Amino acid sequence: FDSGAADVKISVKEDAAIGTKVFSTPSAAITAAANNLDSLMLEFSLVEGGSNGHFDIDRDTGSIYTTSTLDWELISSYALRVFAKSLAQPCLSGFLDVIISVEDVNDNAPTFLASDYNAIIREGQPVGERVLQVEAEDADGSSVLTYSIPQQQGNIPFAIDRSTGVITTTQVLNYEDADKYVFKVLVSDGQYTATTVVTVQVT
Repeated sequence: FDSGAADVKISVKEDAAIGTKVFSTPSAAITAAANNLDSLMLEFSLVEGGSNGHFDIDRDTGSIYTTSTLDWELISSYALRVFAKSLAQPCLSGFLDVIISVEDVNDNAPTFLASDYNAIIREGQPVGERVLQVEAEDADGSSVLTYSIPQQQGNIPFAIDRSTGVITTTQVLNYEDADKYVFKVLVSDGQYTATTVVTVQVT
């Protein structure tokens, strides 16, 4: 600790349990101070950022702990200022600014922008003709979404781009064979999934 303020940057996952230790007072700072005192006793407190209800500090050790659950989607970083003072003479004191970055974890399911999608396509179009695009979103910033058409839905003459959600034909459609196709599309973020219904009318 210095008489001025220095910065320490740390990170913690948003699913950290309440009571998780996220910071310990640098031992080098205590050792340096102890060399100048016969008996070192320090008292720590949070003078900024402690009122947010998410962190608290051990007054004796200077360790900072979580006191509530974190949510990256709501708050992605916190700025705390730790104040330390010696209880012996001469009275020394200093500040330390602690920047806590919350790391995103996959704790939200993706959702489609629409509960169902509809498209119309003329018969006789070439294979690979674009039909429509389905879109989904995920509150988790680090999630990668993958689209697919689940199997076991009968003869579905369509394919979907796994990355973009663009649906195209896999065969030339014939109105006399089928004038409508209804099928499900799935999106996954690697852990959670969601589905939507696509209806394609052939004219």
